[in-house]
Amino acid sequence: MFLIAGLREFGEPARKALIMDLADGQQLGRRIGAYYMVRGMLICPAPFLGGLLWGWNPAAPFVLGGLVSATGLAWFVLEGLLFGRQAP
Repeated sequence: MFLIAGLREFGEPARKALIMDLADGQQLGRRIGAYYMVRGMLICPAPFLGGLLWGWNPAAPFVLGGLVSATGLAWFVLEGLLFGRQAP
């Protein structure tokens, strides 16, 4: 159980580092708070929506999750290819 729960927060240090890099010292606390507020607002209805999708078709939550993940991966790769920084 710990292994699965731990994987849920696998990217947490990277997210915090990204927020800290993008915010200046005066805005750091506000930016971190805004991130977690938006994250919480998006995560809160997710189980309800997953249940609705499951009621419609048990495969639907998994298909939608895969599509959202594939979209995020494509965005990440394309942004890296198009706008990536060159190593010094």
